[in-house]
Amino acid sequence: MTDRFFSQLSPLGIDVEDAMLRLNGSEKLFKRILGRYLDDGHYALCLEGFRTKNLETAFRAAHTLKGVAGNLSVVPLYEAASAMTECLRAGNWEEAEKHLPALTEAHERLTAGLTALLAAENV
Repeated sequence: MTDRFFSQLSPLGIDVEDAMLRLNGSEKLFKRILGRYLDDGHYALCLEGFRTKNLETAFRAAHTLKGVAGNLSVVPLYEAASAMTECLRAGNWEEAEKHLPALTEAHERLTAGLTALLAAENV
């Protein structure tokens, strides 16, 4: 992974130093996990849970996104998913919905950025 690659992760909301600590400095593992996020369907599942008013589906998907974002050190996604998870855990649907814009913005910024970066790295 190039220094250029690392420098372009930060604007996506990724705390690179924290992620590398979590992954024992394995750049290869970090890149592989970042690529897997692009195939992760939990964001779409979370939206489906909200669309269908299915609390359990929305909660499980938001909770999983929180874990994935935490492991990748994607701070904005983690914060939005964490806040949403806590609202859903408490059964506060309306408050949880207020976190959808932040979750969507963080997810879209991350996926667009990763798609471009990983394509440039020929992953």
